[in-house]
Amino acid sequence: MSSSPDVTELSPYDEYTTISTFPNLTPSNITLLAPEHAPLHVIISMTVLYGVIFFISALGNTIICITIVHKRYMHTATNYYLLNLAISDLLLLITGLPYEMYSFWRPHSQHIFGEAFCVLRSLCAETSTNASILTILR
Repeated sequence: MSSSPDVTELSPYDEYTTISTFPNLTPSNITLLAPEHAPLHVIISMTVLYGVIFFISALGNTIICITIVHKRYMHTATNYYLLNLAISDLLLLITGLPYEMYSFWRPHSQHIFGEAFCVLRSLCAETSTNASILTILR
C-alpha cells in the first residue's frame, strides 16, 4: 500500500487499547463519568406508572388464565393460543418489570440477584417475547 501524506495507516493495536495507559483512570473515576440519576419526580412518576401497569397486567392475564383453564367450553384452539399469550405476558411481566423499576432507583448498581438471575431474566424475556410474537402470528 502506498503511503500518502493524507492517509495514516493504523496498526491493529494502538497504544490506547488498555486502561493501564490512562494512569489517572480508576474504577471510582469511571463511575463518575456515568450519567447522574434522573430527577426525583421522573423516578416517582415512572415507578407509579410501572406499578399501575404491573397490577393491571397481572390481574388481567391471571383472570384470562383462570377463566380458560376452569371453563370447559373455553377449551378451544383459539383460547389455548390466548392462554399461551397470557402466560408469556405474565412471565415477561414478573421477570422484567420489577428489575426495571429497581434500576430507576439504583441505575449504576450491580445486578441485585447476581449474574445468574441476569442471564435467566434475559432468557425468560427473549423466550416470552418470541412466544408472544409467534402466538400472534399463528
